Amino acid sequence: MTLKDCIVCAAESLNLDAVAESLKNDTSPEMLSDSDARELEQLLSCARSAVNEVACEYAHLLTSENVQADTNGRIPFTALSKPIVEIVTVHSGRKSIPFRCYCDGIAPTPDAERRFAEGAEYGVTYAYIPSASELSDEIDFGNGKINPRTVGYGIAAEYYIRSGEASEAVLWDARYKDAMVAAAKRRREQRVKPRRWL
Repeated sequence: MTLKDCIVCAAESLNLDAVAESLKNDTSPEMLSDSDARELEQLLSCARSAVNEVACEYAHLLTSENVQADTNGRIPFTALSKPIVEIVTVHSGRKSIPFRCYCDGIAPTPDAERRFAEGAEYGVTYAYIPSASELSDEIDFGNGKINPRTVGYGIAAEYYIRSGEASEAVLWDARYKDAMVAAAKRRREQRVKPRRWL
């Protein structure tokens, strides 16, 4: 799904028909009226917030990278290519290394057998925030469980919060959270234990 798909769903939910139609028809933003262009910019900003919230709180996107330790025996966060939500594992080869996160990077725990060797490569698996800044940016929350409509609900809730309409914000936030819970339930496979017939 793209950021545009999510914004179209939100615009339809918010009855911003001109914005939704222009996005569906791939109309250039310059062709929109001033008020519709402002609405689109507001929706894009709300979409960035909603995508960050989904990535941080509901659907952790994981990636792994091989990075080098610096001269202090730490792996700096700046060595990782994506914005970090949470470090999951650090390993050298197949061996997992216990670690702690500090404000500037990752270091082995004091009881670890060794420090990160300067210049040595380590595998780091971490959850990240997708970079969604343009309409055409792809957002993949994995397995298609979180769809554009669900993210659109989050965008609508954020839109109403920023507009100062508290009652509408509460309504859309409830829809958004219910959809996220439903998506989480769909992720787990549910099986019934096999039983014998008597």
